Amino acid sequence: MSLAIIVQVQEAIISLPLLDREQRMALFLRLLSEIEFLGKTVLASLEPGACVWIDNLVATVSAGLPEIAEMGDSEFQFLLTEFEKVVSTLVSLGPIAG
Repeated sequence: MSLAIIVQVQEAIISLPLLDREQRMALFLRLLSEIEFLGKTVLASLEPGACVWIDNLVATVSAGLPEIAEMGDSEFQFLLTEFEKVVSTLVSLGPIAG
């Protein structure tokens, strides 16, 4: 699934001006879901408290999702790119931590 969400993010960046608020929110919800899943699976061998940052990130972004969906294209693209990096980093840690 991680590769699929990365492709979705890259496609969204290309068609960003065409995405409406609901599509932006749905994309971010998928990203957050993937980050949460990767945090629980890839980093499962770490101490429970070591990954609390992922839970905090997901909760904070979830709470701000309506505002994120209303951002201008350049700001929204920046966030998409940064969250794509988080997913890629967690995927790259898979063989080490898992």
